Amino acid sequence: MEKRIHSFFEKIAESLFTLPPIMVGMFAMYAYLVYESQALLITQLPITLTGWHREAAAWFLSVAIHLTILTTAANSKLVHQAFPVLFAMAGYFITTLFFDAWNFGKPPKGIFVSQLFSLLIAVINYLFVYLFVGKWKELKGAQAHNQALQQAEQTVTRLNEELTTAHQTLTSHQTQLTKRNEELKESKQALTELQQTLTKQQRTHQEELQLVAENRMCITCGFKADSYQQLSRYKRDCNLCIRQRKAKKNATQSVSSSHAQ
Repeated sequence: MEKRIHSFFEKIAESLFTLPPIMVGMFAMYAYLVYESQALLITQLPITLTGWHREAAAWFLSVAIHLTILTTAANSKLVHQAFPVLFAMAGYFITTLFFDAWNFGKPPKGIFVSQLFSLLIAVINYLFVYLFVGKWKELKGAQAHNQALQQAEQTVTRLNEELTTAHQTLTSHQTQLTKRNEELKESKQALTELQQTLTKQQRTHQEELQLVAENRMCITCGFKADSYQQLSRYKRDCNLCIRQRKAKKNATQSVSSSHAQ
């Protein structure tokens, strides 16, 4: 029970810092001022205006006056700063007339109370307007701040997504680059091995050629010719090996022809 009571009063205290209580107090005050002005205006209208026309004119004029005062005070930045002060002073004098505060035939205490409440009402009316304007600006500022914060959060989220995408793209490129580097390394290694093989083959070929040049030997059968003219195919094969190779080739062609027929 105690917690509920405490929570109830906390909510009341929190509501005092919001706009609705200010608006309720301000409109209650302006409703009273409209009634006050109407009561004074109805006594000052021409005597030719009677009946409901007189009542309606007093009400409309009173509402117009205080609505002008309210909107002028709320939009004080658009007018000279002296106008809200003048309206507050005018409200003070209107209230003194309503309370008959200038009737010095009354007891001093009555005059003092009338003057005091007239001044208090004028000050409260002035304060309510500026409280309303200040609280409204505060709410608008909070809304603008929240919107800016939401936009900043959206921007941060978008930038994080872009950063994630860029990081993924970079990772993919790095993976591809690593793969290509490995392929290049393998190609380089294969090229090195091929170069080594070619170098070895060239060395072997040169050794064979040197062997043929020095010993006039047939590379195929090892026959040592009497002269270089007895060797063919770059002085490497002897005539016997050449004839055997040709005979083998002719025999292979004959077999292929017979199968084709």
